This record gives sequence, C-alpha cells and structure tokens, in this order.
Amino acid sequence: MAELPIHSVIVGERLTGRFRFRPQRWTLRPVLQVEIAATRKRMQAHELDSEPTTFWRDATLEQAYQLQVNAGHKLAE
Repeated sequence: MAELPIHSVIVGERLTGRFRFRPQRWTLRPVLQVEIAATRKRMQAHELDSEPTTFWRDATLEQAYQLQVNAGHKLAE
C-alpha cells in the first residue's frame, strides 16, 4: 500500500539570536542569515503531531535590525 502524503506547516517562528554569514553566489559578498526556531505541525493519515525545529534563512532588514538592537542591550547590561 502506498504511503499517504505528509503535509507540513511551520507555525510560531521566532529568532534564536544566532546569526552567520554566507557568501553570495556570484559576487561572494556576505549575506546575513539568521537561525529561526519554529514549531512544525505535520498531518499524516489524519493524525496531527508537532515538533520544534531550527533552520537557517536569509535575514530580512527588520530581523537584522532586531539582532543588532538585542546585541546592544546585552552589551549595556
């Protein structure tokens, strides 16, 4: 019997505070990436389960500002 497809939805994203840089493909300029903590809800065969996960993605301008502000608060303490 063939397995039923798994449908996955990511909910509840938040920044973990970790970041890294990756080289851009053609120019090799650095691109800021942030680590995102999220909960992934999966539906398979009418059963719902959720699991926490982390992944990296390119930062938006808002996320980059938020990381800098949070780092500034930590240095001031």
